[in-house]
Parts: sequence; C-alpha cells; structure tokens
Amino acid sequence: MVNPFGSARPLWHNMSDADERRQLPGIELEFLRVGDLFASRSVTQPGWRWSTHIGPIAGTGTCQVAHRGIVISGHMRIEMESGETVDLVPGTLHIVPAGHDAVVIGDEPVVMIDMSTTSGEYGQPATGERVLASLIFSDIVGSTPLAERLGDRRWKRLLSEHDRLLGDVVERFRGRIVQTTGDGVFARFDGAARALETALAMRAAAATLELPIRIGIHTGEIELFGERARGIAIHTAARIMALAGAGEILVSDLTRQLASAPGFTFESLGEVELRGITGTRGLYRLVDWAADAAEPDPLSVEAGEARP
Repeated sequence: MVNPFGSARPLWHNMSDADERRQLPGIELEFLRVGDLFASRSVTQPGWRWSTHIGPIAGTGTCQVAHRGIVISGHMRIEMESGETVDLVPGTLHIVPAGHDAVVIGDEPVVMIDMSTTSGEYGQPATGERVLASLIFSDIVGSTPLAERLGDRRWKRLLSEHDRLLGDVVERFRGRIVQTTGDGVFARFDGAARALETALAMRAAAATLELPIRIGIHTGEIELFGERARGIAIHTAARIMALAGAGEILVSDLTRQLASAPGFTFESLGEVELRGITGTRGLYRLVDWAADAAEPDPLSVEAGEARP
C-alpha cells in the first residue's frame, strides 16, 4: 500500500530544534520541516497588531497570507477586510483567508502553530511574484432581472451549475480560477491562446444553460500573493469585459498579438477608452462559427426548471 504522506516510515522533528528562527516586531517565529510538512510556531506579544507592526514591512494594509493552524495559548482577534471578526482562543483550530488584520487581546502572549505557510511568506508580500498572465473576466448578461424572475432558490441552483461548468472549462485548459464574482468568474492563464480557447469553451458551456455571457480578455503583468492577485492588468481586463455585449468575447490587442495559434478570427473595434484607465486600447472581437448564432433568451431557462 502506498503511504499517502509520502514516507514508508515515521518522520519527526521537535520544535525545540527548529530549522530557522526569525524575529519580527512583536512576534517570534520558529520554522520546522518534516518531510513534505512545513510548520511554524509563533509567539506574539501583548499590544501587537499586524497592520501596525508588520504592515509597514509588508507594504500592505492587511495580511496577505492564508493561515491554517491551532491556538496553544493566548487570545488573538482576526478582523477580515469584510468587517467580520473572529476570536481565536486556546484550542481553536482555524482557517483564516488572506486579507485580514490580527490583534493580540489581553496581557498574555499568543502562541500558535501554523501549518499553512513557508518561511519566505512572512513579511514579504510586498515583493510578491510578478508574472505575465492572460486574464479572463466573464459575466452573465441580464443576471439581475433573470434572478428576480426565477426567484432565489432556482437562481442559486442555476448559478451553482454555471460556476461548476465554467470552473471545469478553466481547469480543462490548465487555467486557474482567481475568484468567482457573483455572476461570473475571474481566471488567469499562462498563455494567450489557451485563454482564447477557454473563452470560446466557456461561452459554449454557458449556452447549454441558455445563459448569455460576455467575456473580456487582456494580457499583462500581475503580482501574486498566494491565491490573490493585483495589478492594473486586472482592472483592464474587467473594463474590457464591461464593454462586451451578450455572447461577445472582447480581446485586447496585446492578447491578440500573443495568441499565435492558428484558427482565431478577430474583428477590430479600433482604439477604445476604458473607464478609469488612462489612454486608449486597441480592442478586438473574437469571432468564430457561433458568433452569428441567435442569442438565447435569458428567461427561457424558466421553462427548464429541472435543468440546474
């Protein structure tokens, strides 16, 4: 039988013999690796707050590292960007997404074991990895009136199926969903041609649910912080999508030039101003055999209630 943990024998390493120790303002960190497992123990002093003591070093207002771990002693309060707060007390097993502040409550240091990070992540999100990526934003056209017509229960079922189908398409073309946007997706790819192929497949998948979607694609440099991303290229892709109509796939000129695979046909829309972005961008409509097909009636999904 294959050992799912990658070793045929027990592995252990005591935290008292840590591989690395690091001192940051108000917090001491010890790092330990056992096989494929990486753990850290932190001791955080009373009065410590992430945004005050670590934020200036990291260059961000909130912590951009996701944490999975358990509190050994002390009381830590987590404040999410959404406004949600969570109190972590001894014995609390937790998963805290990126995008949070943290503060020690009371006069006792907080001791935590974290199983989710690597030593390089602490204090370095400002120097996150920069990569060139082709970015896709999609959106269901007319989602608000459709949701009102279908009702909450049926709309949620349809939206869940939409997210599943488009997620499957992105995975099939080796892309990554950065986030869902309520009635669309934001995905990134390391190749322009695969982003275009994905967009065509996404539109076809949405058509099986009789959902008209619009898509915008742009290629540019983004900065990665774990699963999160930021950069003007993201805003550009979103603005391009906002100009698309039902069933349209709009593409920046740079993406068009980088997509060297044969078979793509583009229609120039000229130089276009994008809201909130300086200057103009060359914009193209991606055309294929389905471009002239009749657009589905978004309310016709009501007749197929059992579908989602």
